[in-house]
Amino acid sequence: MVGLPLDVSRLPAARAAVVDELAASIAHAHALGLTPVVFTSRAELQFASVAERLTFGEAVSGTLMDVVRRLPVTLGFLISKGGITSNDVLSSGLALTASRVLGQILPALPWSQTPADHRLPQCRW
Repeated sequence: MVGLPLDVSRLPAARAAVVDELAASIAHAHALGLTPVVFTSRAELQFASVAERLTFGEAVSGTLMDVVRRLPVTLGFLISKGGITSNDVLSSGLALTASRVLGQILPALPWSQTPADHRLPQCRW
């Protein structure tokens, strides 16, 4: 495994560069046979208002979904944490309108599979 942080302090100004760099790092790690683990940086950011904080959260989620859209097509699995993030990964990142639930890995951890004609065919999520 290799940890690949998404530096949220660079958002939203450098979103395109962050996506390019992270997608390249994921592809490189995957090509080396490593499991890339993407996570957001944990620096505490201050916001002037709740609205500004929500807008920033949407920028972070959008950036992550841009990265998901660029995952290597040979990826065998994808793990997502959190209800909203997981929903965004399925509906926006993977552009799925439906998925086949194969069962549960553990309670509250569903195991799904993309369709054979998907950009990431037979990826387990």
